[in-house]
Amino acid sequence: MRTMTDDAYVWHVPVLEGATGGEAVRDFYSSRFFGHTPADTVLPISRTVSAQRVIDEFALSSPTTPSPLDAASGRAGRPARAHPQGRRDGFDGHRVASEHIYCDQASVLVQVGLLEPIGLPAVGAEQAARLLELADGRR
Repeated sequence: MRTMTDDAYVWHVPVLEGATGGEAVRDFYSSRFFGHTPADTVLPISRTVSAQRVIDEFALSSPTTPSPLDAASGRAGRPARAHPQGRRDGFDGHRVASEHIYCDQASVLVQVGLLEPIGLPAVGAEQAARLLELADGRR
């Protein structure tokens, strides 16, 4: 929250959930989204920076701290994600006013064993693994 403006909003795109305003965003992150993301779980792929946006693309891995979804299924996941953050009119100092969270929800559900991918255009952990290979220059 210290990186966000007081009137910030967050939108978790795959599940149509989020919040607007400092207290509501704080509540979203503490009670409806993962409470925190340990540093060892973020596997960076790329970062794009402009005057209005910072877009981080990364894979999540849960070697030490299972997510609520991992705990519910008993299986760990490694989803690929993208988080555009910024403002339409530029940054307010170093703080952002919005965060959009994108991930392939079908891939997450396949990884944790809650969706069978047979006949569906969905894969599991291979998705993040391939992005990490490409980011490392392995074709």
